[in-house]
Amino acid sequence: MFSMSIGLAVFAVVLALVAVVFERRTGHIPNYLTLPMIPLGVLSGCLDGAWEAHGIGLVLGVVFGLIVYFQGGSGGGAVKLFAAVSGFLGGDRTMSAIIVLAGLSVIGRGVERLRRDPIELPGSPLIAGASVIAIVYRYFAP
Repeated sequence: MFSMSIGLAVFAVVLALVAVVFERRTGHIPNYLTLPMIPLGVLSGCLDGAWEAHGIGLVLGVVFGLIVYFQGGSGGGAVKLFAAVSGFLGGDRTMSAIIVLAGLSVIGRGVERLRRDPIELPGSPLIAGASVIAIVYRYFAP
């Protein structure tokens, strides 16, 4: 069954995929893409009657993103992107996305270390991938 929350989560993933394209082409994620998404994520919770859950998701996204940022694992654009997407996902789905994001990061870093010519692993594809997996798991897993 399609609901408003699924639609908004899919919208967040589409915006995350747009951020992947921007980061791939220009090397950064523009503020005009991420900053408007942050309040929209929490406002989307108002439409569902779950603004608290979306607010918790936003806070979790900011905290996790800043932890990764201060450890040198991502840039500021990826932090804002994850915060914005987390606002759309809500608290429980954000926790799922964090777990998936950590797993994808470990796999990506392992592949990076095995290569003779290391690659720079940008944050936006990992964030978009983790968001997709979290949404599919949340809404479509038995």
